[in-house]
Amino acid sequence: MTATDTLELTIAMRRAFKPPERLKPSEWIEREVHLPRATNARPGRVRLTAAQKGMVDAAAEPDTRELIYMTSTQIGKSLAIMGLLGWSITTEGGPHLAVRPDESDAAAWVRETLNPLIKATPALRDTVGRGASHSDSSELKDFPTGSLAITGSWKASALAGKSNRVAVIDELDRCAMVVQSAGTGNSEGEPSQLVRRRLSSYRRRSLLVLASTPTSVGLSRIAARHEAGDQRKFFVTCRECDDVAPITPERLAHKLGDDPSNARLACLACGNLADEAERMVMLRGGEWRATAKGEPGVVSFHLNELGSEFSTIKAVAEAVNRATDLESRRVLTNTTWGLPFAATAEIEATVEDLRARATLDAKRLPADVDRITVGADVQKSRIEVAVLAHGKSGERYVLAHVTLPGDTSTDAPWGDLSSILGRTFPTVDGRSLPIAATAVDAGFGASHVVGFVLRERGKRRRVYPVIGRPGWHRLATAEGSRIKGTIRATVVGVDNVKLSFLQGLTRPTRGAGYTHLAVTLSDDSLAQLTSERLEVKATRGRLKETWVPSAVLRNDFLDAAIYALAIDDVARQSKRVSDETTKQTSVADLAVMLNNASNHQHRRVH
Repeated sequence: MTATDTLELTIAMRRAFKPPERLKPSEWIEREVHLPRATNARPGRVRLTAAQKGMVDAAAEPDTRELIYMTSTQIGKSLAIMGLLGWSITTEGGPHLAVRPDESDAAAWVRETLNPLIKATPALRDTVGRGASHSDSSELKDFPTGSLAITGSWKASALAGKSNRVAVIDELDRCAMVVQSAGTGNSEGEPSQLVRRRLSSYRRRSLLVLASTPTSVGLSRIAARHEAGDQRKFFVTCRECDDVAPITPERLAHKLGDDPSNARLACLACGNLADEAERMVMLRGGEWRATAKGEPGVVSFHLNELGSEFSTIKAVAEAVNRATDLESRRVLTNTTWGLPFAATAEIEATVEDLRARATLDAKRLPADVDRITVGADVQKSRIEVAVLAHGKSGERYVLAHVTLPGDTSTDAPWGDLSSILGRTFPTVDGRSLPIAATAVDAGFGASHVVGFVLRERGKRRRVYPVIGRPGWHRLATAEGSRIKGTIRATVVGVDNVKLSFLQGLTRPTRGAGYTHLAVTLSDDSLAQLTSERLEVKATRGRLKETWVPSAVLRNDFLDAAIYALAIDDVARQSKRVSDETTKQTSVADLAVMLNNASNHQHRRVH
């Protein structure tokens, strides 16, 4: 063997025994991961954004034990998670766990996302199912270097059954709040807590990834873990003044209702307004910076849609324009800004706030007023009455709160209520409006309510027995079952109607839904309108929004007002039918008049 042969053999042996190249997660993802053509607008080899690179490369930082992604949609979070799993399995190995909100979601994720990505990526396709168990199912995929188990968040045995080196819980805020064991029904704990315990066997080589768009203030688990970390924000440089600052919602230069095409990204330091092309240049040169100390090893990220290369300033402005009510503002806060939403803050008002709004002279109503409705909340010793007016513009007017004392099993309070229903209400343009519809709570003393309703209907008054029912799926009004086998109740979906009413009380500008208050309403009446809060609670492992009454304030007037608002559905439909009938009658009368005039003229000619 010549010296040359010996040298070449030595080089070959060194190459054979050389340890594999150590790549950053972002480098491995861009070199190895391919997006399937069938499910992606940009198929082929992955090209990560600057934000995505920082999000995945943090996994390789020596002290990182937990990665927290609290983001809006359109950030590419899912791709970052998938790439991290592939990098970790092929370079580090060991048992991995992926947790989705429930079993059906987990199965869909494997079928629609994971399997297509594995098939499109050679580094994964050539190794999946070739581990010790040769498994390639929807619940377990093994590799020569490790394995990936997939489960839903409700499955306690899968979460706490074995040790894992890496675990990823996606959409954490949609996962079970508390996991119960299948056999005993005993509480095992919150999913991320269970998973965290099973990572302890690997000590310093373990990694927990938690990702989600947040939900509500106080109950968002991703928001709580984000605050526990170093709270990294994505900083960009202004091309005008070189100021370096994070991408925050305040930087959207756009007013509600304006043309989204004119929206810009503002520099809060110099006021420069960057267009879409400038924003993209800024994002590609951006970087993540920690803004808090946080718990050791907990790295947390927050990014909103303004910081996404997959969205536009115009798309964000369009989302802002759509956020015209409470539910759409919740969607905007969670999915566009990537922040937890405080529902109660949007509908809370103090007595002082309402007193400042109480300027309406209920003796002569505005010309806008079109209908009057009444709601009656029945108690054992009284009837609480709310009188509302409804405008053609969609604005509302709270005219009065009347308490009718007396045992409701006797005739006295019912006679007083009947007197109120006979009233008319003058307007500034000379009309005198009767009460269009009345809702009487039939949840207490149903037989007395039925008797009253039948008597009032005998007077040709539109009076309806109502039953309030919770549930966000319910319509404002729906037909219910018969009460005492006589007349049908109207079911009021109190959750949505209450939300609509309280939104009107806090709406800052005039327009549909804005609620005026009569100057004559007492402070006690106004306090009752503030007597309930919308809170988010965990019920049977799921988040649920619930109205919680005050421990010290009565809510009778609020309940009566809710019934008066709901029954306007019926009043509005009845008026539409009445107006249409009047219109048809007027046309018919006109035809008769024209015909008579024609006949009279014909007789004169002859």
